[in-house]
Amino acid sequence: MSFHVIQNSEILAATATTLKRLLDKCVSHEHLIKQIHAQSITCGVFVQSHQSFACKLLNAYAKLNKPFAAHKVFDQIPQPDIVSWTCLLSLHLQLQQPTKAFSLFTRLLVSTSLKPDSHSMVAALSACARTQDLINGKTVHAMVYKFLSRPEPIVGNALIDMYSRTERIHLAQHVFDSMHVKDVASWTSLLNGFVISGAIESAWKLFEEMSHRNAISWTIMIVGCVRGKEPVRALELFKRMRKEGDDSPTTITIVAVLSGCADIGALDLGTSIHGYVNKVAGFAVDIGVNNALIDMYAKSGNLDLATKLFRGMIKKDAFTWTSIILGLALHGRGRNALEAFYEMLESGITTNEITYLSVLSACSHAGLVNEGKELFNRLK
Repeated sequence: MSFHVIQNSEILAATATTLKRLLDKCVSHEHLIKQIHAQSITCGVFVQSHQSFACKLLNAYAKLNKPFAAHKVFDQIPQPDIVSWTCLLSLHLQLQQPTKAFSLFTRLLVSTSLKPDSHSMVAALSACARTQDLINGKTVHAMVYKFLSRPEPIVGNALIDMYSRTERIHLAQHVFDSMHVKDVASWTSLLNGFVISGAIESAWKLFEEMSHRNAISWTIMIVGCVRGKEPVRALELFKRMRKEGDDSPTTITIVAVLSGCADIGALDLGTSIHGYVNKVAGFAVDIGVNNALIDMYAKSGNLDLATKLFRGMIKKDAFTWTSIILGLALHGRGRNALEAFYEMLESGITTNEITYLSVLSACSHAGLVNEGKELFNRLK
């Protein structure tokens, strides 16, 4: 190899490194990313197959919700390796397009000589889990035995999740039992499988066997109790999490516990959790947490505080409006519920079926017959 070839190769490598650093600094600026993309083509970075740069560019477009541009990047790579394919698979999963992701995985198998690795098979299994595609999930499971001599824990975790979501918890248990190496995600995946399948006592048994629990493990168990109509158990578990847990509660944990408080009207505990929310950075401005607080206060008898929270929220979604409308309906404030509904329409937020049911219930209890008929006609 001549000195000039080596020199050019080193220059291209340095260029790719510089462009990657630039991408890190402008991930939210589409016009700058396009300029970097154009510069990479001009410099010949793609011709030299700098896969790490290509993947970073793919991910940059993915974060901007630009799948067409990401595919364009992929098509410019002369011979995409398995990393580039997996980047594109992950992109479609990130964009909530599991069917397209699995179609791409099939294309990888049929049109290339590449062998799927752990990460590409995890992406394929995730696609099958989300679409509840048991047949293709089992096919990928067979590929695990064919292509991977000693699968990493992430593969086993993905298999557990796929079998759990396709209602084959016994197969998920079998995968778990056969894993040589288990991490906390393995235990958590099976725990979630038991909760999904409604096997709450099996979930409790596994939970107590866990040597280490993270915030996800605790949250899954709390959510399982709430879904299983055991709010008291959920609240006890939350107290235990704060006392024993190594990780702090997440927003999902808080929402689940507040839901439990709402179900049994535990106003005192709900109020104390509100105090905790105000102390933790980020929780007080989270829409989901505020929606849960509005629901909890409304169902526990403190409509004034629920209304105060609602009025104080800068950003509101459909669940925010529905929560306050339902709260007003529960307290016999039909006229106010109707006013809130029309205010919601004026704000441009799209209503859902629960919103309509809540406001119709409010009209029914308040004797607003004509208004109720008008709303019912809107549904037709």
